[in-house]
Amino acid sequence: MEGLTTPARPPGLRSWKRRRRLLCLTGAVAVAATAAGVHAAQQTSHRMQSGKAPLVRADVAPPGLFVAGDRLDGKRSSNPALRGRDARTLVAPALAPLGGEGPVASTSPDGATVAYDTWHWTKDVDWFRSLELQGVRSGDVLGAPAIHLLSLSTGADRRLEPGSSSIAWRADGALAYTRGTSPNYRWNEPYLRDVVVSADAGKHAVTWSESPDLYRVLAWAGPALLVQRNEAGATPELDVFEGPGQARVLARDADLIAVSPDGGSALVAESRASTASPRIRLVRVADGSELAALAFDDIPDPVSGTSLSWVRGPGDWVGTSVVVPSETGLVVLSVGAGSITVSQVIHLDAATRPDGTFYEPRFTDDSLRSVVAWSDVSTPLGKPWTSAQILCDRVSLTCEQADPVAATQQPRPVYTRSGGH
Repeated sequence: MEGLTTPARPPGLRSWKRRRRLLCLTGAVAVAATAAGVHAAQQTSHRMQSGKAPLVRADVAPPGLFVAGDRLDGKRSSNPALRGRDARTLVAPALAPLGGEGPVASTSPDGATVAYDTWHWTKDVDWFRSLELQGVRSGDVLGAPAIHLLSLSTGADRRLEPGSSSIAWRADGALAYTRGTSPNYRWNEPYLRDVVVSADAGKHAVTWSESPDLYRVLAWAGPALLVQRNEAGATPELDVFEGPGQARVLARDADLIAVSPDGGSALVAESRASTASPRIRLVRVADGSELAALAFDDIPDPVSGTSLSWVRGPGDWVGTSVVVPSETGLVVLSVGAGSITVSQVIHLDAATRPDGTFYEPRFTDDSLRSVVAWSDVSTPLGKPWTSAQILCDRVSLTCEQADPVAATQQPRPVYTRSGGH
């Protein structure tokens, strides 16, 4: 069975440390780099040292497109349809409790459409109390997902079929997502979904999976679709779909970090839950062969000197650089055709708190000098979770934190995990 994330948090991004403690839902539910960007990264890489980064409060306003609740803000976006405009109000808040870690909204390759996940709750639930004491029984409907497509030029908003969730745009504008066998999610029951692909943005969807399962669409790697398949009591499996009924396993017990800009390979992270010596692996999407690997034991934290216990996706892959969250902050990797090396490890004390894990780190521009991410902020037990956006300068090794906001209102980046664009 599959677990929902709690409604007090942003969709799909549960703290690894917190969910070990608060999984009350028991048993249930890349951007291609420009030549200038690669050159800039090469020019500044020698000045980027590993170490501890102080965290100070500041007004954080990174460039890019962000969604927060029912607001889409692109004042500093490179998209001409949004640049300089006031935030737009969405038909429904962007929310993806079934989405796991990944984008809650993504822009089409031509920049004309934003696809975003929504969720309609049918019951008000206090996630700090027993659901049984609140009258919730197995089989009760708790909510329903649905993808919306927003035209940035006209403002028209179209909802796809009920039960649709998770988003991945292909380079030609085709949209992949999952579709539940039922439009509603029922408490304590597995929410089975099919993998579907629409060549015309949701108007005519073709089922690619042979049978429904606990699928979640992750990214396109060129013409191949990467899909996560969950299994109760086990770490996820990463599958490759190459057409209707054409699926194979790419990596078992692995989490997708990022897809290479050309779509030919993928970085995946193993888990200490499945192996005593986990590694970051570079695998070829075409046949699953391993091209390179880096052991977690070879990534030391610059403060404690101990090796990291985990890193995980989603990360951001630009040129040959990949930024990924870790248990003590951020790790920047350099990935070649047959090698993975550590470029920088940024330690932040905020990341080492029980609820301090960083999420969705993104390079802010082609210089790769700064990274924007967000993190949980500790709150008293029983109080709603809050989150804060964080902007780190890799050269000065300093980080700024915005004022905390309700977790459901945290600015989430609008991006794609796909490669091969």
